[in-house]
Amino acid sequence: MGGENVRYRKLYPRFWRDEKVLTLTLEEKAVAFYCLTGPQSNRCGIYVLSPGAAAEDCGTLPQTFAKRFGVVVKTLFWKFDSTFRVLYIPRWWKWNRPDNPNVFQACLADIKELPQCSLLQEFMSNSEYLPETFRVTFANVLSNVGGNPRAQEQEQEQEQEQEFTPIVPEGTSSVSTFADWYKLYPKKSGKEAAKKAYTQAVKRLRQTVPDLTEAKAAAILLQAVQRYAESPKGHSRYCWNPATWLNQGHWEDDPAVWERGDEEISKKPEARQSELPYLDGEPKP
Repeated sequence: MGGENVRYRKLYPRFWRDEKVLTLTLEEKAVAFYCLTGPQSNRCGIYVLSPGAAAEDCGTLPQTFAKRFGVVVKTLFWKFDSTFRVLYIPRWWKWNRPDNPNVFQACLADIKELPQCSLLQEFMSNSEYLPETFRVTFANVLSNVGGNPRAQEQEQEQEQEQEFTPIVPEGTSSVSTFADWYKLYPKKSGKEAAKKAYTQAVKRLRQTVPDLTEAKAAAILLQAVQRYAESPKGHSRYCWNPATWLNQGHWEDDPAVWERGDEEISKKPEARQSELPYLDGEPKP
């Protein structure tokens, strides 16, 4: 299933130095590598894995592969349903976030062939590592997944989760505006350029996220700038100009990268994407 969706996969270089991976033997690392990049994998981090086919691909006996695979799943905190033969990597989206909601929607097509099992339910409930703009797409796509006895309940839960109310600072309007956003941004420069970039950012959000209102798009930007303004990055010498922050879509950044403060962070979105690992976990910087 997964091998037909893309021609190749990437692996984050720090995979080999992850503290959990270091406890694995060379053979167990090869099994983990296979699970992350092999022909049975897909773009969502949850897929049907045939241990027999995997053993054949890895050139080893089925019982040998099963033993090594068991160690990998336990060590890396993955989950495997032996009844339905479904492997689930819970933190996949943290390290494998697609470029935009449209690409994300295409990735979610991979789950249509999965059997209805508890791990699929867990996957459908896990939006922890998705930015707010992706959660709308996540809910819309999963609400159309058939055969799920909890589909309606999960759709309602996800819709409630998306109806967030960002903290609106005193003195700002209930429906956020550029003035509200600029008031929070930690670096005051190029206000006119920032205003134009803000307008374009709202338009981009509405174009990439189906049925997103202008008010909600503005709220997403306000919520993101609140987090950025409170981060070390926002108060460092590497704080982006307001227009740059908007034009380069930094509202979609993982807030964890803003904790680096004065450490320079790549300004190119494609560079940030290439840095995302495919490992279920990364050593803390």
